[in-house]
Amino acid sequence: MIPVIKLHHCNRLITDISTINETDAEEVMPYILRSAIILFSAEMEDNIKKIVTIALKHYPFVVKQITIAEIREFLKNFGNKSRNPTFSDIKKLLKIFDIDIDSSISDNDKQFYSNFINKRNKIAHDPRAPISFSFGDFTKAVNIGEAILNNINKSLFLKVTEHIKNEFT
Repeated sequence: MIPVIKLHHCNRLITDISTINETDAEEVMPYILRSAIILFSAEMEDNIKKIVTIALKHYPFVVKQITIAEIREFLKNFGNKSRNPTFSDIKKLLKIFDIDIDSSISDNDKQFYSNFINKRNKIAHDPRAPISFSFGDFTKAVNIGEAILNNINKSLFLKVTEHIKNEFT
């Protein structure tokens, strides 16, 4: 059985936001959403790093015909490439593993996810930037993010022997 990845902090925030009444929500929602988008990006980044780290520990099973020097180069660049990654950034980052992450994510979802990450970048670098997404958009981004992570996880997991299953949890 392939472990399922969840964005636990984001899902907890969704649950908590859902309990706020409408009157209070209007006043606090812009502040909550500003924090939520930063949280989302950070949790995606952390999970991608975790998956890649586990995969690299087992690189003979996951990455064929690659040298130690190429892995070193990949790791040297990994930090910058994995920060707030759009869908195309994720694809480039994972190219070393030769996995297909396109097939189970629709083009609309890929674009929505990438646009959401770009909104995060605007908000993070300009505290006065207006919030241009809703709570529903945040929830959708979390669902798409989990689908992306689980697609990566499944693709890599299928390349690795069953004995590492416990490391993904």
